[in-house]
Amino acid sequence: MTSSPLSIDLLRRAVAGPAPGPSSDWDLNPGLRGAILRSGAAPRAAAVLCPIVARDGVLRVILTRRADHLSAHAGQVAFPGGKRDPSDPTLAHAALREAEEEIGLPRAMVRLLGEIDGHETGTGFAITPFVGLVDEAFVARPDPSEVAEVFEPPLAFLMDPANRRVEARDWQGISRKFYAIPWEGHYIWGATARMLVGLSVRLEAARALNTGGAGAGCAGGAGPLGAGGGAVRDAAALEAALRPEPRLRPAPPPGPPSALPPGPPSALPPGPPSAPPPGPPSALPLGSPPALPSARD
Repeated sequence: MTSSPLSIDLLRRAVAGPAPGPSSDWDLNPGLRGAILRSGAAPRAAAVLCPIVARDGVLRVILTRRADHLSAHAGQVAFPGGKRDPSDPTLAHAALREAEEEIGLPRAMVRLLGEIDGHETGTGFAITPFVGLVDEAFVARPDPSEVAEVFEPPLAFLMDPANRRVEARDWQGISRKFYAIPWEGHYIWGATARMLVGLSVRLEAARALNTGGAGAGCAGGAGPLGAGGGAVRDAAALEAALRPEPRLRPAPPPGPPSALPPGPPSALPPGPPSAPPPGPPSALPLGSPPALPSARD
């Protein structure tokens, strides 16, 4: 069955609607929380902007590639954003301020739709993402001291489960799993990819609510994301939750058994690859821990 096309109205309903709950770097790595966390201190507040712009009728996400000379997360793909400064009255203000500093996005050109599910990183950040619609007249002016490149993959590509995979990498003697979404030479991974997965789950829930399909109970009931819409912590349950449930076929009309369609329902999506592709991705800095935050140190 073909999903309804992405639209600004669907995006609004997804941001305001059922939530899968917060995520973290250890969602795919059960039992490794202590090993992944780098300190016992409370996580520092950070915020990122998920800026979405319509170009020629196609919704696109504005992402950055961090400058190669940075001491932290150099060359990695991230949302515009960073840690909350004492001068920031709100986390939303922090996200908008950082976007203006990093890519020259004026706050007046952003219409915030709202906050989506947060993500806690092993480097000690609690990141709050905000989704915002950007005026199509915006032209990026990246700050070269922070950003090497600005690019705009289609939102539909990033939201399609067929385009993401779970990969693994050894880090300090531990095999850690993380989400990755390669696109045209760019390697979107870790916390940025995980927050995009969370937005994808919200969009699927909004579609289900719109059509009355199964899985409409992500919040306030027992749905595919767990009873009451809470965060899914078990890795197997998380993987199952991130796959849309098959649509139920209507009962076949009376008639001989030959009238039934052969084979299993075609709506079952393929699962993630059983093993990561050989070799580290070329865009992934060697020695970096998987699933690093989008926020700047």
